[in-house]
Amino acid sequence: MTTVPAIKGHIGDKLYYQCTMNAKDLIARTEPVEEYFSQDEIDEQGEKGKLQRKLNARYLTEVAPYLLRNKDRFIPSIVVNLDTELCEFSSLENFTIPIDGKVHRVKDSIQFDYRDQAANIGFLHIKDVGSMYILDGQHRMAAYRAAMKPSDKEKKSLIKTFEEREETHLMNNASDLKNDQISVLFVSLKDKVEMRKLFTDVNSNARSISQSEKIGMAERNGYFKIVQNIIDDNLVFDHSEWILPQGVSLQPNSLKFIPKKTLTNIVEKICELNDIEWEKNILPSKSELEKVQTVCVSFLNELFRKNIDGYKRVLSSPNTYLENSCPSYRNPKNTFALIMKPLPMESLAEAILLLKMKSDLDTPQIYKAINNIDWSYEKEEHQFLGSIINIDGNIQNGKGIKKRLRNLIIYWVLGPEKAKIFFEDFEDSLEDLTKEWRKATGKKGEIPEVELK
Repeated sequence: MTTVPAIKGHIGDKLYYQCTMNAKDLIARTEPVEEYFSQDEIDEQGEKGKLQRKLNARYLTEVAPYLLRNKDRFIPSIVVNLDTELCEFSSLENFTIPIDGKVHRVKDSIQFDYRDQAANIGFLHIKDVGSMYILDGQHRMAAYRAAMKPSDKEKKSLIKTFEEREETHLMNNASDLKNDQISVLFVSLKDKVEMRKLFTDVNSNARSISQSEKIGMAERNGYFKIVQNIIDDNLVFDHSEWILPQGVSLQPNSLKFIPKKTLTNIVEKICELNDIEWEKNILPSKSELEKVQTVCVSFLNELFRKNIDGYKRVLSSPNTYLENSCPSYRNPKNTFALIMKPLPMESLAEAILLLKMKSDLDTPQIYKAINNIDWSYEKEEHQFLGSIINIDGNIQNGKGIKKRLRNLIIYWVLGPEKAKIFFEDFEDSLEDLTKEWRKATGKKGEIPEVELK
């Protein structure tokens, strides 16, 4: 028999007990749906009988390593079906203690204004035989099981994950997990229909954290920490109001300069092209983070504050933020209009990084060529029509657009002859770019020279 502290409660017509159990006992007394019911039983019941999602590999590749790696680990409550034949609740209201040969109720010794709650506080006694199945949190519990007592297959997978980072010693942390006090909600449900309702209610009504919130709050992602520091410490922009906190689209009249997500993408690209690769759930050391942050900040200031004339003029404008010139520079008639849009900003940043690393041009030559390009697109037959901009004046959709614009910028900066040599040692050939341009624009021949201001 296992006894755990419990608080009894009701939500609607559902009885539940909020408890804490150590991981070892919880694993011993619960099972995922896939193990509790045979596959034949699950298949027999069809779609209407399903109670859970199938376990996927994430519990082994992400959650179990997280548990073993982090002392400051934490997981939300596990929701377990309450089998009333396996459990019994004893409230403080019914407890007695002998004092001076007389029996006294514990409830009577509790402060008067707390006394009515004594019936809801007590202990849940759970038999050592049988098991109950998990209604929500089966991936978390599968991860605890795999971390503490892995099958041969799970052990091989975990060792492989840790070998890649020379962290195989973390497998020794399994014993630390067994005493973790996990929050458990035992819920009494009438039947499988109620169980399905609870599962869908929990997972449908819970709002997942947005990408913007992840960037702003992450404490284990090195790329996100750099972005947080750039914004909070004004390392590139002189105030945070320049940053669009959510979304990736800037409206024509928006006073924001760059979306947070776009800034993050550029930071990640700087790191990638400098052969910096971090696990996104493991914070690098302080010294490594500072070193890489210096590289990122240096390039971002070079791009936004020093060398691209349009960016420099907007960000160094003496006007107040509420009177800034972002909308006028974003106007299609402006000669910097296209690269004031978020996606072209990313393409431009990557093109400059690649040109600096792989071409024979020096940095001032690269920026001079970019500043000379006419980035406006208000004319009926402008140079970006079809290849980048739709006839309605919007950036085309599709993940290939960003790469196409990056390659076109490289082509325009280098010219046809140098571009041909550049692309020979690159992931895309000039021939591929030309074919793509022809298909997008419906034109024949070679990519024309870029129009200048």
